[in-house]
Amino acid sequence: MDHEQQAAWMIRADADGDLTNSLDHCLTTLALAQGDPRNWKWVVIAAYSAAQTAMVMVLIEQGDLEELTKSARKNLRAFLAKLDTDEAIPHSEGSKWKLDNFGELVKKCALLLPGGGVTHEMELGLNQLIYCRNHWTHFGVTSMGIPVGSARRAVRAALDLIADLPIPPPRHGGAHEQRRKVTLAALR
Repeated sequence: MDHEQQAAWMIRADADGDLTNSLDHCLTTLALAQGDPRNWKWVVIAAYSAAQTAMVMVLIEQGDLEELTKSARKNLRAFLAKLDTDEAIPHSEGSKWKLDNFGELVKKCALLLPGGGVTHEMELGLNQLIYCRNHWTHFGVTSMGIPVGSARRAVRAALDLIADLPIPPPRHGGAHEQRRKVTLAALR
């Protein structure tokens, strides 16, 4: 089965493509937000997705399973330890391998940032990003709006975080890396 046939019934994704596509979506929806401020919702959601993907990519590259929650790391390590023994391998509980929450991912990546931490301004912006994203994806009180300035600060913090992270080079060629750099520059 070739890739076109497979694409007709199977959706495949990878971190490199997800980061690139999230940044592209952020740029596209930012252009739409200039004419209709309601599109800031989608700019925030795309920026959140891009930042989360970038942090997970960085943490995976570290090789310590830090992208997962503490209990998920413990379960996965126990499972992997059994693979090197003659003991019966327990059924993998992959559904219990949960990605850590956004705030915890930020804390784990902070030491890898220039200066060894998140600035106060970035922290405020990322907290606003989490708030806006949660409000819009979990349908907060519809009569309660979010100021455009808050959404703008939130997106800026996500983009600054992505720009400062030591994101590993793409696994499938440099096209993603070049597109990410160009898109990130256009957004900033």
